[in-house]
Amino acid sequence: MSRPPCRPLRISSLANASVTLALQLRKFLLEGDSEDDVGPKDLLACLRHAASGGLRASVLGFLGRSGISLGFMLLGLRKVPETYRLDAVRHALFGESSVRTAAMLGSFVAIYRLVKNLAQSSSVKPSSKAGINEIDEEPPDINAYEQWIIPAAAGGLAAAIGISFEKRTSRPGIAQEALARGLQGWYNVTSSTKYGFNIPYGDILAYSLCMGQLMYVFLMRPEAIPNGLRKWFFESCGVPAEGVYINHDLVWNRTYDPKHMETIMRRKDITPENFTELAEHLASHDLPQSPAVPCAVMHPAMTSCLAYPPMFLWDRFKWMLPVYAAVHSATLLLMRPTLLVKYPVRTMLSATFAIGRTSIMQALNPTVYQALLCSKSNLYNALTVLRSSSGNSSLAVRLAKALPSSVVDALVSDKSFFVMGMVMGTPMIMEERRRRAMFLLCVLPRALESVGVLLRSAGRVPNTGRFGPTLAASVGMAMVMSVYQNQPQHLSSPVRRILHQLIGPIPGRKLLLPRSV
Repeated sequence: MSRPPCRPLRISSLANASVTLALQLRKFLLEGDSEDDVGPKDLLACLRHAASGGLRASVLGFLGRSGISLGFMLLGLRKVPETYRLDAVRHALFGESSVRTAAMLGSFVAIYRLVKNLAQSSSVKPSSKAGINEIDEEPPDINAYEQWIIPAAAGGLAAAIGISFEKRTSRPGIAQEALARGLQGWYNVTSSTKYGFNIPYGDILAYSLCMGQLMYVFLMRPEAIPNGLRKWFFESCGVPAEGVYINHDLVWNRTYDPKHMETIMRRKDITPENFTELAEHLASHDLPQSPAVPCAVMHPAMTSCLAYPPMFLWDRFKWMLPVYAAVHSATLLLMRPTLLVKYPVRTMLSATFAIGRTSIMQALNPTVYQALLCSKSNLYNALTVLRSSSGNSSLAVRLAKALPSSVVDALVSDKSFFVMGMVMGTPMIMEERRRRAMFLLCVLPRALESVGVLLRSAGRVPNTGRFGPTLAASVGMAMVMSVYQNQPQHLSSPVRRILHQLIGPIPGRKLLLPRSV
C-alpha cells in the first residue's frame, strides 16, 4: 500500500504555526499552567487568606508611615526643645497617623481579598474547549464578569471602607491620587492596540488643560485651590503677590486696593521708570481703571517687557535646578543603585541631562505665561488707544476699529487666563516621554478638585459633603484594581510594586509584562 504524497509546507502555514505557538507561550506565561492557582475556594480559606493579607498590609503600612514621619521629624529635630525630643520620636513612631494608615491599608486588603475570592469561588467558570488553532489574542469575553467586574466591585467597596479610617482632612488627597491613577490606567488600556483609541500627544494635551485650569483658579478663583498649593504657585511664579491681587481685582471689579500698589512701590529693586508709572496709576485710582494689569506690577525690577523673559527664565531655572536635582538624585539612589554602581559615568551623565531638561521645562512654564501676560496687556492698551483715536485714518486705526468689541474684551476676560495656562503647558513636549505621565499625575488631582469646587459653587453638581472623597476613592480604586488584575502593565511601575506588596501576586499570572510605551 503506497503512502499518500505529502503536501509541501507553505510559508503561510509556517507563519500561522509560529503565531499560534507565540500566543500559547504568552497564555502560559500570563495564566500559568496550574488549574489550582486561582485562589482559595471555600469560606474558611477565603477568611484565612483575607486575614493574613490584611495583617501583612497593616504591618507594612504602619512601618512605612512611621518611617516617613520619623524622617521628617529628624529633619526638624534641631527646632524641637531637648525636653520634648523623646516625645517627638515616640509620636513619630507610634502616633495616630501610623495607626490610621495601618488600619486603612489592612482593611482595604482584607476586604478586597475576601470579596473577590468569595465572588470568584461562587461564580461558575466555563470550561475552555479551545484547541491550539482557536487561541485568540486575548481571553474570551465570556469571563468579562470575573475578569473586570469582580475586581472593580471589590476594589471600590474596600476603598470606601478603608478610607474611612483616615482623617477627614487627609481623605481628599488620598481620593484624588486614587482617581488620577485609575484614570491613567484606563486611558492606557483604551489606548492599547486592542481598542485602537489613542489621542496624539494626549499627555501634553491633558497637562495643558490641567495647567490652564490651575492658573485660572490661582489668578481668578483663589478659593478653589488649597492654601498650600497657592503658596507654591506664589513661590514658583516669581512675581509679587500684590501683583496677583491687583490683577484679580482689575478683572473682576475694575479697581484695586491702593495698599497693594504702595507695597510694590516700596520695593528696593523697583526701577525709576516703573515707580513713575505706578505712581501715575495710583494718582488716578479713583477714576475708572483699565482691566489690563500694568506690566510694572508684574516685573517691577525690569522696565522692558522684551528684556524681562530671558532674565526671568534664568532666574526660574536657578530656582528649579536644586529641587529637581534632589528629586532625580533620590530616585537614582533608591530605585536604581545597581545601575549606578555598574555604569557610574553613563548613569551620572544621563541623570545630569535629565535634571537640566526638567529644570528648563519647568522654568519655561512661568516664563511663557509671563510673556503672554505682558503681550496681552500691551495689545489691549494699544487697541484701546487706536479705537478711541479720531481724525486718524491710518491702516492700524482702521483695523483696530474693524475688530468687534467682544474680541478686544476677550483679551482681558477671565477666560483668557485659562487659554494662557494651556499655552503654558506646551513646553512639556521637551520632557522625556515616559516622564510626562508623572508630571501629569502631579497636576491632574488638583485640577479635578478645583473643577469640582467651581461646579459645586455654581450649583451644577450636587454637594456630596463628607461622602465626596469616599466616592472618589471608591471609583478610583475600582478602576485601579480592575486594571491591575487584568492588564497590570498599563499601570505605572510604582503602583504595580505597591499593589504587589499589599495585595500579593495576581492568581493565575506568572509574569508582569513590561509597561507599554
